[in-house]
Amino acid sequence: MKSLLINRILNVCFFILGLYQILISKDYIQAAASFGIGLAFDPISHEIPWAQRTMIQKSIPIIQLAMCAACLGLGFGMNDR
Repeated sequence: MKSLLINRILNVCFFILGLYQILISKDYIQAAASFGIGLAFDPISHEIPWAQRTMIQKSIPIIQLAMCAACLGLGFGMNDR
């Protein structure tokens, strides 16, 4: 239970760090790295299989992965000039 709390805290911290890097720093590559690291800390219990998770529990890592991919695309696209 304690590791689940730590995972939730770290997931939220890396998500907020990624948002800061997008909105304030405009560093999209670092934001993608933060979102990607945040994916390692799954905020949902590991005992629950993927098929039994609710839609909102499935959407959290999918949204984080989409934001990671979008930041990578923006970062590579902006540096292409």
